[in-house]
Amino acid sequence: MHGLPRSMLLIAAMVLAGAAFAQDYPVRDIRSICNFPPGSGADILVRYFSDRLVKLTERGVIVENKAGAQGNIASDFVAKSKPDGYTIMITPASSTLAAASHLFKQLPFDPLKDFAPVATIAKLTFVVTVDAAKPMRNIAELTQYLKGRPADGLFGATNNSGMVSGTILRDASGLKTAYVPYKVVTDMVNDMVRGEIYFVVTDATWTFGQIKAGRVRALAVTSPTRASAMPDVPTMIEAGFPGFDVTP
Repeated sequence: MHGLPRSMLLIAAMVLAGAAFAQDYPVRDIRSICNFPPGSGADILVRYFSDRLVKLTERGVIVENKAGAQGNIASDFVAKSKPDGYTIMITPASSTLAAASHLFKQLPFDPLKDFAPVATIAKLTFVVTVDAAKPMRNIAELTQYLKGRPADGLFGATNNSGMVSGTILRDASGLKTAYVPYKVVTDMVNDMVRGEIYFVVTDATWTFGQIKAGRVRALAVTSPTRASAMPDVPTMIEAGFPGFDVTP
């Protein structure tokens, strides 16, 4: 895990009750709920920090993936779990909790009242990527490429942060590019390689390995500063989008 980008942010959100803070806590295994499927960037980080929690508590920490509805399925499960401190959620909270109330007309949980944030543990930049075999090497070239596609093409994302980032890019470029939601990131990238969508916005944790493998090309990061693991990839601000900052 030493290759993980440093510019990542997740919030550990727990549903807790006063009784959970007895001196002998924890006395049994902890359930660590992940909003996204196995193999995703979020899953990698959840398992990484859950393993650290094992060492800290000397108890078992069982990771459970409950993917779907842009993270809402897992959030709802945690919100309705027994408030005893044994169900936790390590999540990109600005996406799954803060943004959710603005992107969905109705939620089955209250992002403010149903969770108790415990700690900020990392920052997460997202990355605008294209198929490595395609000719685009920067955001300007991507924009020109999209203008040559019917209806300015399609873009994909698997979560709120990716969708918001791609939408801001689209609108600021004056494009009509439509958003296609995906549940599994590998399906999304496979569709991009087949030419069914033209760019994707994914978290840096998962993208980093795909870039090293030569499968995708990173055009820009969504954070206001460059990612330490990808120092040659410019920010969206550097690419000509002032004030662009999506950093869960």
